[in-house]
Amino acid sequence: MDTTKNRSNKKWRCIFYLIGIAVFCAFALGQDLSPEMRADIDNRIKLQRNWDARSNSPGTELEAVEVSHTGKGSKLIAMYELRAKGLPPDLRYELLWLPTMAGSPKEIQSTGDVEIDRNDGRVMNASTDPQRLVVPNSAPGEPYRWALVSKDGTHKAFIAVLPNAIQSTNNGCKVNVVRLMPKFELAFVQFSGFPPQSEVNVRGNSAGEIHDFKLTTNAEGYVDTGILPFKAGKSSGTMELQTKTPKCSLKVSFKWGVIE
Repeated sequence: MDTTKNRSNKKWRCIFYLIGIAVFCAFALGQDLSPEMRADIDNRIKLQRNWDARSNSPGTELEAVEVSHTGKGSKLIAMYELRAKGLPPDLRYELLWLPTMAGSPKEIQSTGDVEIDRNDGRVMNASTDPQRLVVPNSAPGEPYRWALVSKDGTHKAFIAVLPNAIQSTNNGCKVNVVRLMPKFELAFVQFSGFPPQSEVNVRGNSAGEIHDFKLTTNAEGYVDTGILPFKAGKSSGTMELQTKTPKCSLKVSFKWGVIE
C-alpha cells in the first residue's frame, strides 16, 4: 500500500470504520484512501485487536516466558517458552502463528501438534520437550503472535509478544505502539491503565507536523487507535506521541519509512 500518494491536504483527519459494533478511527495525515486500502487497514487492525486474551476461552491464559535474550534493538534475538493456564492437559493441541506483517486470517500457519505439561503448563513439542520459539532480529514494535487451539476446537488461547517494544509507562498508565506494516505505514497504538470512561488527549508530531486528537477509554481504562503517519513529500521521518492527563504523562516515538 503506497501511503505517500493522493494527499489533498496536510491536516490529520479521522477515517472511521465499523468493526462489529465498535467504531474504529484511524488518524491519517491528509491521506485519501481507496476502498482497497481501507479494507486492508481494517483487516490488519482487526487481526491485532482480536489476537489477545479477550479472544481466549473463559478462564484460560497463554503466557510467553523469555528464556534467552541477546543483543539489542534490531539485533535482538529472544527465545520464549509458552505456558498455558486453564487449558485441559488431556487434550491434543495445535500451535498456530500469525506472520508479523500479516493482513488476513488466511495467513495463519501451523507449527504442528503440541501437548500441555500437567505439572507446570508448559507447551511441549512432539518430542515431549518444551516448545521453544526463537524470535530473531525483530524490528521495533514488530508483533509475534501465537495461538494454542485444541484439536476438537473447544479450547483456545492467544498471545502477542513484542520483543523490541515501543512503549512508555507512567503512574500505572501505558502507551504501546505496534508495527502493522513493514515501514510503519500503519501503527496500532494502545493506551491502557487510564481512568475508566475518561478522555485521553493525544498530541502527534510527525516530521514536524503537529496535530491534536482525543480518545475515550472504555470501562477498563483502555482505548486503541490506528495511525498512518506518512507525511506528504517525505519518505521517512519520526512520529512522536504525547499524552497528558491528571493521572499521568507519557511520550513515545517511532521511525516511519524504515524497517529498523
